[in-house]
Amino acid sequence: MRRLRPGMTLAEVEALLGGPAADMLDWQAHGAPVDQMGYRWLRVWKESDALARVEVQVTRDERVMAAAGFGRQQPGPLARLRSCLGW
Repeated sequence: MRRLRPGMTLAEVEALLGGPAADMLDWQAHGAPVDQMGYRWLRVWKESDALARVEVQVTRDERVMAAAGFGRQQPGPLARLRSCLGW
């Protein structure tokens, strides 16, 4: 998730996240004002246990506008070191 950046192509996102999105919402098909929103699709990748997900807003030219992660957070480097050392 932290490697996702605005302007990335959808193919780059799929390569980082391990394949195509589990869910997709096409705002244009639902009659939303796509030009005002700035993006057309909301694509969602989910972990198999559904405790974490990544949502990516994708523009008409299939580039990332914004991305957000929800759910399980990964421990930082200090927490991982403490765990390894048993502290």
